[in-house]
Amino acid sequence: MNLFKRTTASVALIALVSSVFTTGVSAASSDEIAAASALATKGYINTQTNVSDYNLDMFISRAEISKVAANVAELSASASCGNKFADVSATTPNNWVCGYVEALLANGFVSANADYNPNANLTKAEAVKLMLTVAGEEVSFEDATWQADFVSYAVENGFVSNFSDYNTSATRGFVFSVAAAATSTEEDAGDDILSELDKLLGGDDEDEDDTMTDDDTTTVVSGDGDLEVTLSPSTPDSATVPGAVNGIEVAAFDFTAGSEDVTVTQITVKRRGLSDSDTITDLAVFTEAGRASNSKDDNQENDTEAQLNLNDGGVVVQAGQTVTLTIVADLGSETLAANDEFYLELLSVVSTGDVEAFSNVSSNTMRIGSVDAPTLTFNTNGSVSDPQLGETGADIFEFEIEGAN
Repeated sequence: MNLFKRTTASVALIALVSSVFTTGVSAASSDEIAAASALATKGYINTQTNVSDYNLDMFISRAEISKVAANVAELSASASCGNKFADVSATTPNNWVCGYVEALLANGFVSANADYNPNANLTKAEAVKLMLTVAGEEVSFEDATWQADFVSYAVENGFVSNFSDYNTSATRGFVFSVAAAATSTEEDAGDDILSELDKLLGGDDEDEDDTMTDDDTTTVVSGDGDLEVTLSPSTPDSATVPGAVNGIEVAAFDFTAGSEDVTVTQITVKRRGLSDSDTITDLAVFTEAGRASNSKDDNQENDTEAQLNLNDGGVVVQAGQTVTLTIVADLGSETLAANDEFYLELLSVVSTGDVEAFSNVSSNTMRIGSVDAPTLTFNTNGSVSDPQLGETGADIFEFEIEGAN
């Protein structure tokens, strides 16, 4: 999770406490909620009455972040649009975008290119670079390693916890946390936000005094051996998919370790929604390195739950790092599962470290369409030549691909 160098203003804390007890619908972490409140207090983003209206778990587009970045840099939007980018005009994609984008361009915060790509998502590394730059942080970096350089600087200065998935799309909550941390000042300083929350709920002041320190050192981990589990921003969007399709990604969960390495050995997921046991025939777990589960077998208990054991002793999540476990499924045929809808909820995790409490960590909904994915058959086709060493252009294999429908 992203942490502040110190704390947010007390008004942000009040907004946080209010949201905890009045809405209860946001999946964002407490520091993301506090970050949004802090930025709203400074006028960098619009104030929302309900925490859910900040949409902290949604990806942020390059158009949206241009306004946040310009406000953090205390730039006024350009009064007129000079059409500096082919895809940003006085009306495209929205009439407010051009003024902020061209203000950033004029002050050297974005590069002059043919297109700005306003509707594209911003990556986490890009978000860190832009937010630190507009906040006035001077970061030394090499072009070839700029992602690692900016993230390393942000981690060392307590703006974010360490991460290595640089190209994952940034959520609004992630961007707000970086911006709030990079723009925090001594005027914002005070007790730790969780300690403040504890005091408001009747905590012991003496215990808090024993744990407080006066330095600016930031702990960027959640605790010795702790493991934080969240829905990954890379989890697939809701979609209608064909029946009888194999190997489709249906969910992704992020596992973030604290100050010690943690090994995840088993996860349990539950199929929910208007579907039955025939909807999902097999499940498997993958990481960036490849297949991570022992076998592609869902072992559905009572037709809904599946325990997935991870191979080679489990998946190691290094201290301060995040590993994404992606769930891949084989779906039933049209005759068994047409029009069924399902989503996967992560029920439990078995690991070598303590798992922080989590609930309702669920993927987006998938609907089985009325058409089956076609079956492709590869057949050999005729004989092949006997190529000699040094020969060029020789056929070594011939085959035909045949579609079932």
